[in-house]
Amino acid sequence: KLTQDIYLSDLDKDGETFCSTFSGTIDGCGYTIYGDHYGDISTQRRNRNYLFTYCDGATIKNLTFKGIRIDNRKNHNQAVIASQAKNGSVFENITFDHISTYVGDSHDNTGAVVGYATTNCTFKNITVKNSDFTADQNQSGAVVGHAMNCKFTNIKVEHCESTSRHSYTGGVAGRTDDCTISDVEI
Repeated sequence: KLTQDIYLSDLDKDGETFCSTFSGTIDGCGYTIYGDHYGDISTQRRNRNYLFTYCDGATIKNLTFKGIRIDNRKNHNQAVIASQAKNGSVFENITFDHISTYVGDSHDNTGAVVGYATTNCTFKNITVKNSDFTADQNQSGAVVGHAMNCKFTNIKVEHCESTSRHSYTGGVAGRTDDCTISDVEI
């Protein structure tokens, strides 16, 4: 459980992701995780630009992410929380404000929450605003770049741009396969 607002730079001590696979619960208790003091997590500081490589059955809820910029041209599946989510991971009551991602790679899915999500992940009460997401080769969406077998409920996207030079883009997800999407406002 978070007990105060924090900056990503305060968490980043070794220049890498915080852990490879996260399977626990983070309750943000309504607090905010801010980008670095300069609003940037980029390849100059980090090899990978997300909190976790994988969310595997994880729950992340009641949190705001604000002022984060990701500019990574060599690693794929970039997003604020994780590269990939799987096995029923739940993302609930989360707001993303002033997020910007650019990824360039042959497998470069991007979105605010995760780059690629599969196997029954749930995205509920997610708001993404004042943000932009760009993928050179693959999928780009405000919430997820590419989702398979996932549920999206009560999603709100305001003043966002999602682009890709060679593939799919979308307001919620760049590409979905066998997903359920309801109560969306874009």
